[in-house]
Amino acid sequence: MEFEDIREALDALFGVNDRRTTSRVKDTETSLWRDQTIDDLKEFNLGALTYIADTLGMSDLYLNRERWKKEQKKSPASEETGHNMKKLELRRR
Repeated sequence: MEFEDIREALDALFGVNDRRTTSRVKDTETSLWRDQTIDDLKEFNLGALTYIADTLGMSDLYLNRERWKKEQKKSPASEETGHNMKKLELRRR
């Protein structure tokens, strides 16, 4: 989805994340409408958040996460990695 501005992106995020409604999406394989899954919601949220971060000049917020994920796949878990993960968990609470 393309957004005109940050306000539109935030409005869309509030709309699709409203627990009182059920969003529907068009399945790309069958072209039929179906209830939105958690993965669909995550994909939409990530797209909107990426747009907002880019618009605010903060693309490093998601680019650093992508690099971190790639590094995790290449090397075994270390104490430093565990420490970074704990920081991320604490920030989410």
